[in-house]
Amino acid sequence: MLSVWERGITFRAAREESIARSSTLNGLYSSAQTRFKQPEVIQATRVITISGEVGSGKTTLLAELSGILQPAGWQVVSIGTKFREFCARRGLTIDEIDHLPDELHQQFDEYQEQMLRDMESILLESRLAGYLARRLGLSDVLKVYCRLPLEERIGRIAERQSVSYAAARNLIQERDRKDLERFRRLYGVEDYRDPLNYDITLATIKRPDLLALDVIAAMRQ
Repeated sequence: MLSVWERGITFRAAREESIARSSTLNGLYSSAQTRFKQPEVIQATRVITISGEVGSGKTTLLAELSGILQPAGWQVVSIGTKFREFCARRGLTIDEIDHLPDELHQQFDEYQEQMLRDMESILLESRLAGYLARRLGLSDVLKVYCRLPLEERIGRIAERQSVSYAAARNLIQERDRKDLERFRRLYGVEDYRDPLNYDITLATIKRPDLLALDVIAAMRQ
């Protein structure tokens, strides 16, 4: 296992390589680099959660951050994959997620909380992870929320799934409504999107490489 100092060196090297891809990042990198001169910054943030509504750019940001942080030993944890495995062990599928019992969702979220408490150097994309980390009082978890206007999200989903704009709108609005209803029913959460649940809220209309730098800079704050 790499020492903290070795991980710090690896982290800075990987980060410099990523940022060198775009000369427009030089000014931002100069200011962010100051925060990463000490190797203990690797310990300052143990987990990064990425939350947001469907089509808000969570997966794109995750990929960008992964390219920077994986060489330093960080790993991506897919909550979607974990949930499928969780259901499969119980002889269930998530094809009809709306019909899965509330108890199953609660059991999985307890498992998700355990991951947040115990794992290190992970990037975790999940709608509820940021809220759960705040509820647990985990100060070494950086909670990121991706925010994008509805019309932009609709356009992205329509292109990604090759459906009409109207179909994408219906899909997104239905998914948003069901998410809010389920979280309210299970946990009494009025709105998991509340900025108070997060350490940093990103307007994901911005370029993903720049957004990743915003997250890296926030790790030390």
